Amino acid sequence: MSVPPPELADRELYTAALRQLKSRSTYNYAALGDRVGRPVSTIHGWITGKHLPYARDNADFATVLELLEATHVDQWMNTLYELRDAEKRGDSTPSAVHRNPYLGLRSFTEDHAELFYGRGALTHRLLGLVEDRLAAPRQTGVIAALPPSPLMVTGASGAGKTSVLRAGLVAALNAGNSRVCSAAGGASVAYTTPSDLAGVLQPVTAQPDTCCRVVVIDQFEELLANDQHDRLDKAVATIGEACREPNTAVVIGMRADFFDRAIDVPILRDGLQLGPVIVEAPSTEEATECIVGPARAVGLDVDTELTVRLIDEFSRHAHAHGSTEALPLLSHVLFQLAEDAPDRHLTLQRYHDIGGLARALE
Repeated sequence: MSVPPPELADRELYTAALRQLKSRSTYNYAALGDRVGRPVSTIHGWITGKHLPYARDNADFATVLELLEATHVDQWMNTLYELRDAEKRGDSTPSAVHRNPYLGLRSFTEDHAELFYGRGALTHRLLGLVEDRLAAPRQTGVIAALPPSPLMVTGASGAGKTSVLRAGLVAALNAGNSRVCSAAGGASVAYTTPSDLAGVLQPVTAQPDTCCRVVVIDQFEELLANDQHDRLDKAVATIGEACREPNTAVVIGMRADFFDRAIDVPILRDGLQLGPVIVEAPSTEEATECIVGPARAVGLDVDTELTVRLIDEFSRHAHAHGSTEALPLLSHVLFQLAEDAPDRHLTLQRYHDIGGLARALE
C-alpha cells in the first residue's frame, strides 16, 4: 500500500509520512545516502524531521522519495515547498505549537530519537560493544576470546531498557553512527520482541556478508517463563546461529529479576559472563537532561527553580522507594506539565497545581 503525502503542510505529519515510507522500504539510511551521494546524517535528518531539505537539495530529495517508492512525488515536493515557505514566514503549525515532547509512561521508540535525552553515555557504550561483536570475526584471535553470544542488556522493570534500546541504540545504528557498519557498507537493523522473533531472525543468514546485521530482541523474559520451554529452545537455537554469522550482533534486553533463569541457558550465560550492560536509573545530570533537552527541542521554556525541585524530589523518591520507580514518575509528571502548558512555559506553580511528583499517578 502506498503512503500518500499529507494533505496539510504540517511538518510533523510530513515527517511521520516519511518515516512510514522508510519503514516499508528495503533501503537503510546508508544505502540511500550512497544512491544520492549524500552523507547518512543528512538523509537521516530529512526523514526523521531534524531538518527540512534546502532548495539546493530538491533533486536529491526527490530521488530519495523515488527510491522509497513514494507515489505522487510532485505532491510530496509541493508540500515541502509549502513547509519551507511557512518556516520563512515564521508560521507555526498547530502540531508544532502544541507538541508535548514527553511520553509519560510510554517507552521511547526510534521515532522519538530527537526527544531522547539523558542516555547519551549509555547509548555510546552499547554502540561500542555492538561494534566489538561485529568486528570480532574479522580480527585474528579475537573471536576465540569472544564466544558467539548475545550482548545482554538488563535492568529492573521501569529502568528504561526499551527506550535505551530503541531510541538510543537502534536509532544510532539507523542514523549511520557506527564506524564499523559504515565501513562494511551499512547496517541492517531489526528490533523485535519474542512474539515476532522468528520472522526477524530467519532472514539474517540470507543477508549479504558486506552488510552489518544487528538484531535487538527486547522483553526476552517472556521466553524464560515456566511454560515457554519449546519457544525458548527454538529461539536459543536460532540466536546461536545468528551469533555465529559474520558481521552479525544480537542484543537481548531482559528484566533483571529473570537473571537466575537466564544463567541456566548456555548462550545467555555466556553473554552474561562477558559482562551484561545494566540499565540503571539516570544520574542527577542525566535526569536534568531528560527534563531540559526535550523541552528545548520543541521550544518549551523550563523555569530553573522547577528543574531544581524536580531533581530534588526525583532523588528523594529514588532513595525512599527505589530508583526505577522514580523514573516513570518523573516522565509522567513532565508529560502532565507540558500538556497544554500556558505560553509554552513550564513553571514551579504549575508543578504545585498538579500535585508534584508524589501525586503524579493519582
